[in-house]
Amino acid sequence: MLEGELYVDVGDKRIRLTPSDGELEIPAWHRNRVIPLPPSEDRKYTKFLLSGPGTDGPYMLDAIFYENYYRYMDQALSPGGEGISVVQVLCMFDRGGSCLALPKFIPFSMTLSKAMTVVIGRWLGGILGYQPYYKEWSTDWETAKQRMSTSVVQKRFARE
Repeated sequence: MLEGELYVDVGDKRIRLTPSDGELEIPAWHRNRVIPLPPSEDRKYTKFLLSGPGTDGPYMLDAIFYENYYRYMDQALSPGGEGISVVQVLCMFDRGGSCLALPKFIPFSMTLSKAMTVVIGRWLGGILGYQPYYKEWSTDWETAKQRMSTSVVQKRFARE
């Protein structure tokens, strides 16, 4: 946590983080959510670092994922924005090796969430023209293109 404050929900536990707190590790595949507190007179911004473990594969939560996801959210939710597309979010989460968590009362909710992310995000999204990464939002476009080229339905976006 660099500046401001935020809540982090990890499973059923809510944790308030401030700059004086240390690093918070969230185990892989745990339900989690980050909620910044509203700005105030003494707290104009919320700045925090996100990181995930590196992998050798094309699916990871890294700077390319975060750049694209948060720039998409900023655009989608800005005044005049088109709103959030679940297919777009699933497409991005798939490349991040993550998923949207379904409610806990649904049997096998995390397995179903992962399957939805691949089927709807990667396959259907790719066929319909949804990209996990966009050139205008990526500071490392060459890596983003290389990752997209590993998917049959996303290869065409790597040619831009």
